[in-house]
Amino acid sequence: AGRAVRAGRAGRSCRWWCAGCGPGGRRRWAPGGRAGSGAEQRLAAIWAEVLGVERVGARDNFFALGGDSILSIQIVSRARAAGLALTTKDVFRHQNVAELALNTSELMESHGLAEADPGEAPLTPIQHWYLDGRRPGDALRFTMTQRLELAPGTDPAALHRAVLALVDHHAALRTRFRHTDAGWHQETGEQRPEGVFTHLDATGLDAAALEQRVQQATDEAQRSLDPVEGRSVGALFFDRGADEPGQLVLTVHHLAVDGVSWRILLADLEAAYRTARTGAPVELPPVATSYGHWATRLERHTRSGALDGDLDHWTRTGAAPAALPAGSPGPNTHATAATVGVTLDERTTDALLRLAPEVYRTQVNDVLLSALGRTLARWCGRDTVLIGVEGHGREDLFADLDLSRTVGWFTAEFPLALRVDPDAGWHDTLRSVKEQLRAVPLHGLSHGALRHLRPSG
Repeated sequence: AGRAVRAGRAGRSCRWWCAGCGPGGRRRWAPGGRAGSGAEQRLAAIWAEVLGVERVGARDNFFALGGDSILSIQIVSRARAAGLALTTKDVFRHQNVAELALNTSELMESHGLAEADPGEAPLTPIQHWYLDGRRPGDALRFTMTQRLELAPGTDPAALHRAVLALVDHHAALRTRFRHTDAGWHQETGEQRPEGVFTHLDATGLDAAALEQRVQQATDEAQRSLDPVEGRSVGALFFDRGADEPGQLVLTVHHLAVDGVSWRILLADLEAAYRTARTGAPVELPPVATSYGHWATRLERHTRSGALDGDLDHWTRTGAAPAALPAGSPGPNTHATAATVGVTLDERTTDALLRLAPEVYRTQVNDVLLSALGRTLARWCGRDTVLIGVEGHGREDLFADLDLSRTVGWFTAEFPLALRVDPDAGWHDTLRSVKEQLRAVPLHGLSHGALRHLRPSG
């Protein structure tokens, strides 16, 4: 049992154990004709749960309901668990459950058996970006943290077993990074690190004292993570007694996790806890493709020259002007960076996530980049600006690999030379940006692969 809460520092908000809730916790209903066949009904139920709507009709559009590329991964994962063979490409090609059901098939029983982790594996492009140039002994402080409020009566022993089952099941949480003369590589340990779960007494603390205790313990837990020593995950349970909601802080080094991974981990943690409360052994759905196997295949694929056709695109992109107007000279470092936060109301958020994609047949990223591109173009006084973009990086590059339940850092970072006419109308701007994003090879994955995995020379 649990409910949604804000995330702590270095964390992100989440909706643990409330996957069917829409904005404000209310369930929405989407009209569009009832689903018919068995496959349609299964898909409609999955879409409703992932997208947070009460019902999904057979002809309702995935993106009009608020779907995006990351949610499509969840759709695929849950569909496969329900016995339906899908890929994210299928979701993008067939954007309603009626068409999708016609283009899916039942999984064979043998499909989905967990693949053995290769043990030692090369780095992925995003891991190279982070580790190249660093040496053993350098501070590797880069964590992702979730802070969850739990329902009163949470069983500490069952929660402990659930967390340990999570670490045992997902190899990325047991990864150790080693540096040799040949550079960095990763290897998966068979045993989980010691001290993953810490049970802390927080009974009798008022709100201010609890906040101080949580922040102090979280900071200490984040500093204690050391991927070189294989300590990539920590869990803190703040026990406030049987009648008060406890809190759980999960902190994981970014080398082992990304935003999509959190959705997998939190869903598995819920399932593991529910099973652990009954006293039964925890069994989680298999992970078809390990992170290490994906890293090995991607490196081999890149070194074979299979991605060399994308080099011209990235070379042209890198030649775009990157300088921005500066009011006064100063250091350009993380230490001097600042963040400006803007909160949108529910009506505006709904328009951004559902109405705009439906009207323009596009995705929310296209809308946001259109607004950013127009603003930067007017500020810079030119029609092309170079910006950095992130994608989830879980591309369907290999037909025999299934990443829908794989935990790891897959993020693809890539440059985008965004061309925007400052004086163009909104419709033309959005259409142009949409076309430019669709032209990016492999949604940016090949940029990092060619930069970090391709043999030099």
